[in-house]
Amino acid sequence: QAENFIKTQTYDVMITDIMMPNKTGFDLINETKDSNPKMKIIAISGGGNYLTSDLARHLANLRADKALTKPFMPSDITDAIKEVLSES
Repeated sequence: QAENFIKTQTYDVMITDIMMPNKTGFDLINETKDSNPKMKIIAISGGGNYLTSDLARHLANLRADKALTKPFMPSDITDAIKEVLSES
């Protein structure tokens, strides 16, 4: 669904999980940055069975503007949004 939304509308920030059922967040981040290089991206991850949260955060940072590790507080996501938008 996210792919359809970003193809038809413009957004300032996208927040995506890394581990998803049909596509990885890494793939979504790369595709989004390729088509919308100015869009800010925040990646979130709790790790998963094969991926530690530290590794997920590091890999997401390769193209994401910010990465958060679960669990996080609501204020953490708000702060992350403010941070990436202030970098514009």
